[in-house]
Amino acid sequence: MQAVEAALKLARRATGRHAIVSFLGGFHGRTMGALSLTASKAAYHAGFGPLLPGVHHAPFGHVQDLDWFEAVLFDKVVPADEIAAVIVELQDEGGYVVPQDGFLAGLREICDRHGIVLIADKVQSGAGRTGRMWAFEHWGVEPDILLSAKGIASGMPR
Repeated sequence: MQAVEAALKLARRATGRHAIVSFLGGFHGRTMGALSLTASKAAYHAGFGPLLPGVHHAPFGHVQDLDWFEAVLFDKVVPADEIAAVIVELQDEGGYVVPQDGFLAGLREICDRHGIVLIADKVQSGAGRTGRMWAFEHWGVEPDILLSAKGIASGMPR
């Protein structure tokens, strides 16, 4: 999807960094960059490798999952100062996965502390579909980049 691709390019250009973090269970699309971020079904990746390098998949949804960033990712895999962005969605392929209270705020804090861009993919869970215009509003967290498409135009062609 073009919104995801544009966000990746923007985050990399703005930070001068290359690595991206997305979450296990997330779906971001089927274009090459978006597919690289997607980790909801292995079948989506079948036959398309190698995918975009520098993409890391984190556990999603529980406050204790945030410990993975410091203990595993930044300590053992890639330094925090090489991460351009973290992209997150309310996971919705096959049903919504709502993060535990404190998860998104903790993610925002990690990104702020390390100069990482926080991208909210709201293609499926935006445009008022969760009772607020953008799902992040339920937790009072503001992303650096917000992705929107499809629903915002109610399917109207250009």
